[in-house]
Amino acid sequence: MLRLPTLLLLNGVAFAATPAIARDPVRADRFEHVDHDSLGISGQARTHDSVVAPQVATDALKVRGRPVLGLREINAGDPQYAGGVIPDCTGVGVGTDAGPALRAAAAAWVAAGPGAVLRVPAGRYRLATAIDLNLNGQAGMVFDASDATFTPDRTAFRALDFHNGLQAVIKARFVEGGPFGGWAAKQPYPVDYGAVADAVEAGGQEAIRVSGITGYSVDLTAENYAGRLLRVARARSGEPTTGGIKGVIRTSRGRDLSRPRVGQSLFTDNGKNPFTGYWGHLDGLHNDFDAYAPVWRDVNDVAISYLDGAYAYNGPSLQGVGVFKGGIIYVGDIDSNARNVHFDVSPSPVTGRLSSRLSINQLTMLNAGNGLRIETPDPSARAADIRQVTMVGSGPGKGADLSFGNAATLNNAKGVLIGALVGEGYGGSLLAVTGAASDDVRVGLYAKGLSGNFTFIAPEVTGRVQLSGRMSDPIPGRSVLTVGGNTPVRLDNLDVSASNGASLINVASASNRVRWVSGSKSGTAPLYADKPPAYVAPAVELP
Repeated sequence: MLRLPTLLLLNGVAFAATPAIARDPVRADRFEHVDHDSLGISGQARTHDSVVAPQVATDALKVRGRPVLGLREINAGDPQYAGGVIPDCTGVGVGTDAGPALRAAAAAWVAAGPGAVLRVPAGRYRLATAIDLNLNGQAGMVFDASDATFTPDRTAFRALDFHNGLQAVIKARFVEGGPFGGWAAKQPYPVDYGAVADAVEAGGQEAIRVSGITGYSVDLTAENYAGRLLRVARARSGEPTTGGIKGVIRTSRGRDLSRPRVGQSLFTDNGKNPFTGYWGHLDGLHNDFDAYAPVWRDVNDVAISYLDGAYAYNGPSLQGVGVFKGGIIYVGDIDSNARNVHFDVSPSPVTGRLSSRLSINQLTMLNAGNGLRIETPDPSARAADIRQVTMVGSGPGKGADLSFGNAATLNNAKGVLIGALVGEGYGGSLLAVTGAASDDVRVGLYAKGLSGNFTFIAPEVTGRVQLSGRMSDPIPGRSVLTVGGNTPVRLDNLDVSASNGASLINVASASNRVRWVSGSKSGTAPLYADKPPAYVAPAVELP
């Protein structure tokens, strides 16, 4: 078959290479034999073993007039870039500001074209000025500071601002820095990172902001950094959509607990605008006692394979999020605050948008405070499908009561399935269902010896609730199930037992619609405290 000549445009000059009729043994010794057009490792272009242009600079290669991925690497430590970054930082505010050299190196990096790498050498660097990193709409740009350490000053500014690109890679580590008044100050952090999206404008600090980049990978670490590590924001006008994050984020208080904890690892939002699209999928989000937990606001399609964290003031929050997919989620201590919520799903406080379609494999929460809260989700879609929720309380000790409050609270929630809701150790209640809009709630309940009513169905709930599981030993004066009104509650495969002064089922209305279809009751405690269930099937095993 006749093979047409191959055309390459190299540095703006066109070359034509005719197919090789016979294999050149000399050139065959210099290059491995291939049967397609390619670029040799020395920068020589060839077509079927025929060299067509020697020593082509790979970062200038063009095919059909368009640049392809370059291979050029920019070293931010090179003195030609405003003297190069100098690793002389020994503490917060000490050392040469790396900002001017980084800006100069970044300009060369962007000019190098798609696929270029900006590398920051090993060492510790002071950051005192903001650096704008406009990727100029280019693909495959790599910012690699994985061997370096950045320490920002204690001022309100955004250190690194990445925007306007495709398929970028960002690797960085921050140690100390950020506004912090000391633990003796009335408010050690200048801004509530858990609620305020624009932290810098409010007097806080952000290490990195990403906006207007579609498809980007992160490998970010922060230790004792009193600021927000990553802000993901809406794209600016004329730039690509922000979305498609992947990678790993890690934060830690470090060994010296007298130093500040990380302010927050992540806040992502879409401003006051409607959002459709793919936020992204992080492999891991690891937070060791941050001040504030991650917040997702007004975004869609959020996925986290593994999240483990402990926090001072609040747990992870989904606000107006459409579709959240979680693998294994562990939320540890939130500093013994009984009013805290470990995992919160709620409407957006900015747009009023409702959350929906929460899917989690395993959610485990530890110590004081309330567990999962689902507040007024979108009624047009299922609110949540969770395989297992576990709440573990440690009880009184070391001057604090670490018993949990409600393991799960569902308010106006329609379409909730929790395969197993487990309460272990010291705690108050497993489940509270409130709100007149609640409907189609199905939960498996498992607990023993809690201090409150294990399950409470509020009087205003008129939608369907289906319960199963195994509950035992409520304290005297409490019950495993309390129904305040005429909710159509169906009890399937429900086993309850007690041998103390407690009652097992407490229904307030004589016209209640509680139906016990299958299960068993054991122990000497009475089945019900006031009114009996509307129906107890003959198949239910009663002593």
